[in-house]
Amino acid sequence: MREKNSMTFNLFEDFDDNLNKNIFVATVTESVKNVSAKKNNRIEDFGEKLEGARKDAHHIYQKLLRTAAESEIKSQPFSKSFPKPDYQKLLDSGEEKWKVSAIRALRDFLSPKPKGAYSWALDDWTKKATELRDIAVAVMNDELSESGFKDRLSMLARTNFPFNRNDEWQIQNICYAYEKLGHEYDFSELKFVNYYSDDNKY
Repeated sequence: MREKNSMTFNLFEDFDDNLNKNIFVATVTESVKNVSAKKNNRIEDFGEKLEGARKDAHHIYQKLLRTAAESEIKSQPFSKSFPKPDYQKLLDSGEEKWKVSAIRALRDFLSPKPKGAYSWALDDWTKKATELRDIAVAVMNDELSESGFKDRLSMLARTNFPFNRNDEWQIQNICYAYEKLGHEYDFSELKFVNYYSDDNKY
């Protein structure tokens, strides 16, 4: 029985000189670099798309609010004068939790626009709605930090009737509820009770 010849193949034995070896090594190295660069580019592209989506969601609602702020809140439907965003979409796009919760708490706090027999209350409602919408615009414009948002509510409660300390307390608690428990729940109907001490702290 005839035996088959066995043979060990050395990759570099077929090259005539070291120059060919160096060319081969350089080619393989360059190919590896190209593959790695393509992977890194895909990762960077994905990151840019995510950042782009975040900016898009932010800017779309920011523009809606700015446009709404130019309208007369008293004569416009509430949905136009203080537009409602897709809260979950803002969160999914990377918007800070406190900002999304603050926007929703400000809208939730406002009772339905007075009509008919309750039209006498429209002026006070308009004043509240205008002030709260202005705060929402400042939040979306990154003009207020989280502590600045709370300070703005507190200042409003001290200086701008018909907005009072109970209103401030209500908004802050609704905001806290959304931030901690999420936006799959609706806290607009919750009423928080606050008790003041003699030194007016709470």
